[in-house]
Amino acid sequence: MKGPRSALLALALVATAAARLAAQANDADSTGAVARRMVQTAIRLAEQGDTAQAIAQAAQAAQLDPDLADAHFLYGMLLARTSGAGLSAWGRRTDASREFNAALRLDRGNPRYLIEVARLRLKAPILRFQAERLFRRALDAARKKHDPAVESEVEAEIGTIYFRRYEAFAHRRMVVGFTQTFDWESALRDQHYTRDLLQEQSTPIPEMGETDLAQAEQHYRSGIRADSASTAANAGLLALLAATDRDEELVDAARSFATANDTSARAPLYLGLGLWRMRRGPGADSAFARALARMSPVERGPLEDLSSVLRAADALAYRALPDSEQAAYDTAYWWAADPLRLTPENEIRLEHLARVAYADLLFSAPDLRLRGWQTDRGQIYIRYGPPPVLASFAPDPQEGLDPSQIGMETTVWFYPDRNLRFVFQGPPTYNYARLAGDFSSYVENMRVTLPSTYDNVPVVHGLDSIAVQSAQFLPLGDSSGTDVVFFAGIPIRAMVRGVDLRQGDLQTALFVTDPARRDVVARRQREQVTFAAEAQFENRTSNTRLAVGDYLYRFEALLPDAQRAARGEARLSVGGFGRDTLSLSDIVVADRVAPKDEAAILRGRQDFFIAPNAAMRFGRTDPVHIYTEVYHLKATTPDSVAQFQVWLRLRVEALPRAGLAARVVGGMLDAIGATARGDNQVELTYVSRESLIGRDRVPLYLALDLGGAPAGTYRLDLAVKDLTTGRLTARSRMLTITEAPR
Repeated sequence: MKGPRSALLALALVATAAARLAAQANDADSTGAVARRMVQTAIRLAEQGDTAQAIAQAAQAAQLDPDLADAHFLYGMLLARTSGAGLSAWGRRTDASREFNAALRLDRGNPRYLIEVARLRLKAPILRFQAERLFRRALDAARKKHDPAVESEVEAEIGTIYFRRYEAFAHRRMVVGFTQTFDWESALRDQHYTRDLLQEQSTPIPEMGETDLAQAEQHYRSGIRADSASTAANAGLLALLAATDRDEELVDAARSFATANDTSARAPLYLGLGLWRMRRGPGADSAFARALARMSPVERGPLEDLSSVLRAADALAYRALPDSEQAAYDTAYWWAADPLRLTPENEIRLEHLARVAYADLLFSAPDLRLRGWQTDRGQIYIRYGPPPVLASFAPDPQEGLDPSQIGMETTVWFYPDRNLRFVFQGPPTYNYARLAGDFSSYVENMRVTLPSTYDNVPVVHGLDSIAVQSAQFLPLGDSSGTDVVFFAGIPIRAMVRGVDLRQGDLQTALFVTDPARRDVVARRQREQVTFAAEAQFENRTSNTRLAVGDYLYRFEALLPDAQRAARGEARLSVGGFGRDTLSLSDIVVADRVAPKDEAAILRGRQDFFIAPNAAMRFGRTDPVHIYTEVYHLKATTPDSVAQFQVWLRLRVEALPRAGLAARVVGGMLDAIGATARGDNQVELTYVSRESLIGRDRVPLYLALDLGGAPAGTYRLDLAVKDLTTGRLTARSRMLTITEAPR
């Protein structure tokens, strides 16, 4: 992508025929030679970004040699390119028009002069209708001169005139009832207004602008036939195809553009957009990578800049970072944003790049020197994606009291799932619209609570949650580190619901990463799942050994054939158990815990059937099974028997009403008994004697019958005191009780 400075320089170089001027400038004694050298100086100054000095040099050259057409043209073009479309720039546009007319009197058949005069007309609302006539004169002149590059450029300009006309009427709605048009103030004030008006008080007007659309496409394709490498003609056609959701044609046209112009960065950028819209992730990823590799750091900036998808305060801090730290921030951001590592690409990053490419194609206004991502619509599109509902309304005939509203059409973007609405107003056919009225404040408030969304990405929109319960245990023997067990509940029943397939692959993965985002564990598995089965086994268990430290874990599941996925992730702080310190493993809460052999010595969790409850959610009548291990108890007798006291407390954390009663059943407590007391909590305590012969730990397991305890959030605390040493250790776990059985 070329920036405004590069585009200005390229046009100036072509328009002034620098090589010809250099040859003519050898005659140092002539006034014309001096003027030609000044034109060359003006071109160099424009290249360096010193527009003011470039204008001054071009003006002097035109004054010094009134018969030098290139001097008048360059001076006029610099004035035109630095003028706006408002009334305040009228004088500058008038001066530019005067210089263009002078150039045309000297070189009447120059098509580039005619192009710039027509572009200048596009900036003046009263004169815009003249632009097409001037472009057609330029087209005839280019054909007579057999200049395919200029011919293609003019065809693209004419195509854009028709495409802008189409866009002014596409998605047009007619308001029915008492109101005249869409009222942005009501939309801002009343959160129901937009939905109600779009659904009940307006009706689409079909086939508006279709003739203009066909004319635009014809001119764009004619421009490509004249010069297949033309950026203007190709970009125009690709914008048209993207706006009308002709994605297969978009990909084909972008591929042709990339073949014809194999050095262009924009060609693979737009190819990536088309491929991503067709959900061809690997191809889109490759195309975007090629585009970025061909860009300079300045050109890559808008695509890689995260400012638009961050909260305003975060965006300011982000922009203040040095380049190296900003690059590190980008890497960390996209790493964290990746919705599914089971897939080879980062879907959210690809969606972001596609949104920036789309904004560049559809919302850029070259006649106003605006790239798409700089506009209000471009910013909203990059943050929230394509609007599911898009509507435009004719100018309000009653807005005569407000000069700023005269002739302005209203465009509404509505995101019904989140009830987001954005209203824009702008002059028809200008491809420039600003947020209406006070909607800029609404946008900034929304940016605080919802800086960006990616609901339109299928893997994000349908991403289910995986409940994961992690538990830490002392490794067997003298092994170092900590054994961490992940109990995951994959929602397979929900993932296969409505899938019209008999069976397919289920891919699961466990990723554990350190603070530097390096994988410590990357474990992938694949299995066959019968989608139509009434019962689905949803629990998965994964064991790993980790050193003491902080980690982030992610458990993922993917059904590629059904395009369904789920994910669960959290931070994990792994601690150690020490060699001679009384300690407990994490508490495992389960639907069932039972010894595999009642008569055997129970040495650890390998001797138990454990059906973990990954979500740690139980129905009011469901029993809550608990498993934990006690480490480093001290024997009190020569026969290696340890004596210890256990406290178990179940306490209400969040409950609308008081009152709780429970009892312990099953497991060890059947034999030894327990005492219970409490009001908003249940506290159970007992003393146990356990032999330590042949084992380095004592497993504890029991079941709680909650007796219909009310729904709410509970904290389960378990403490053990070694009665020999007097040492105490404790663990806790949060669990949820629901009204319905699980």
